[in-house]
Amino acid sequence: MKKTILLMCVVTSLALVGCEGYRDAVRDMGSSMGAIQIRDIQQADAYRKALPEHLGLTPKQVLVEAGSGVTYVTIRGVASDAERQRIATELATLNSKNPQLNPLKWNFM
Repeated sequence: MKKTILLMCVVTSLALVGCEGYRDAVRDMGSSMGAIQIRDIQQADAYRKALPEHLGLTPKQVLVEAGSGVTYVTIRGVASDAERQRIATELATLNSKNPQLNPLKWNFM
């Protein structure tokens, strides 16, 4: 009897771990508590590699940091208001085209 209960617990646990909805709930709970998760780091790394070329800037001008459910982007060395507006528009477009990814939050230094 104890083996049957243990087996049922193991099967239920595996089903829950494999369930996408469960993983999303756990991920959302971790993000709401301020935890930076592997997914956040992976997305920030992908943006770190792609954004400089996409924005027409050097890698030293684009600082990307993972946050909890958000990706922070700092743009350095862009003084022109027109250029800043172009970059902000590009980043806003990336946010709207990729709702499944963490939203980008950016600032200029």
